[in-house]
Amino acid sequence: MKKIALLYNKELEKYKYASYHPLKRERIIYTMQRIKKYSKGVYDSFAFSPATISDMSLYHDIDYIQYLYDIEKDETKYVPKKYGIGTTDNPYFKEIFTTSSIHIGAVNLAADLIVRENYSDVFYFPGGLHHAKKNYAWGFCYVNDPVYAILRLLKYGKRVLYVDIDAHFCDGVADAFKSDLRNKKDLLILSFHESGDFLFPAEGYVGEKGSINFPLYPGTDDYTYIINFIKVFGEVFYRFKPDVIVAQIGADTSKLDILSHINLSLKGYLNVIKNINEKKVNKIWLGGGGYNNKFTSCGWSSAFRLVLGDITVNNIKTNINIKNIKSEKAFNYAEGIYKFLEKYILSQI
Repeated sequence: MKKIALLYNKELEKYKYASYHPLKRERIIYTMQRIKKYSKGVYDSFAFSPATISDMSLYHDIDYIQYLYDIEKDETKYVPKKYGIGTTDNPYFKEIFTTSSIHIGAVNLAADLIVRENYSDVFYFPGGLHHAKKNYAWGFCYVNDPVYAILRLLKYGKRVLYVDIDAHFCDGVADAFKSDLRNKKDLLILSFHESGDFLFPAEGYVGEKGSINFPLYPGTDDYTYIINFIKVFGEVFYRFKPDVIVAQIGADTSKLDILSHINLSLKGYLNVIKNINEKKVNKIWLGGGGYNNKFTSCGWSSAFRLVLGDITVNNIKTNINIKNIKSEKAFNYAEGIYKFLEKYILSQI
């Protein structure tokens, strides 16, 4: 029987990047409201302590973390664009250190619950901030909580598969481990994302940065996405044999999203979640991107309910004649990517 935990801190409802910014706190608030209203299965909710400056410096540079602390306590110490803070993507905001410490505290607890308390699944939807670099903010992300989840699991001696389905490539996570001797041995990074030719961060090409990357063409639909995800994720899981999966389940692959060009329906998105969920290892689930608040909150709360056993989702049909699909170009593009992966990368795991 599954043992499921949901992590949340209501302090997160206080922060606001900027009025113009596409990343809205409402998506998290709506997700939690939907979970509370519709979920029927049994799960445990946890309050948790924010991480200390020392904990936060396990990966990020201490000077950078100290700067986040200082500018929250005293706004006069804020210097525009220092450490990447004060740009359009990463504005200064009042709770900048508090929210960052909450994110890292949450994933540290998630790893502890997996290893020490034998939870099968731990959810932290405000997390998944996969762009932040070692010493600067990047791509809406100030700290990189997936890196901390991975580091803590590795410290426990676990073999970790990090799978990222956000529309944007997980450049911050890949950078953190590209030169780490544990990469490809005790850790494997798998990312499905829109091609860097068309979308931020303009990276994530096949064979780049020590991760297994599957770039997708704009317009990729449920059919093309699912048939390739099933093949690649299944092969990676079978060959690597992880102890734990850390899944970043960004919902910006929706056809309704304002920042990307992947055309997944809710059913398509939940089929990806279903395939991850079916693997019989413990999992940490992190949120990530998602800039249509209605779809994101619906997708994340439905993903939670699917893992909880409240709902099911029918498979996407994978025997469709491609001539009847509008996204033929996306299909052909993905087919070429898969053939390359199959020949040169998957066989080497």
